[in-house]
Amino acid sequence: MPVRILVADDDSTIRKLLKRLLEDHPQWEVCGEAVDGLDAVAKTEELAPDVVILDLGMPRMNGLQAARERCGVEEHGSRSCEWSGSGLAKFNVFLCGWTP
Repeated sequence: MPVRILVADDDSTIRKLLKRLLEDHPQWEVCGEAVDGLDAVAKTEELAPDVVILDLGMPRMNGLQAARERCGVEEHGSRSCEWSGSGLAKFNVFLCGWTP
């Protein structure tokens, strides 16, 4: 069974690139895409991914805010956490950002 991944980024080009790169790996499947942190929160509850990749700089709610809201992540990095919605789903959160 493949690892199910949710990709959250406000840039559709980045989402497409990440999806293409991730799906080159036979054991990984992109199960959904989100356009901001609020969308990522909703889609994580809906899709129950194994891994969530969050862009740090998104409108409405950025990736760090989304991770903080659900997992208590306080700084850049990754963290395993439990996200409870209708059921209990365990997944990993990876925060990605570009700093000029």
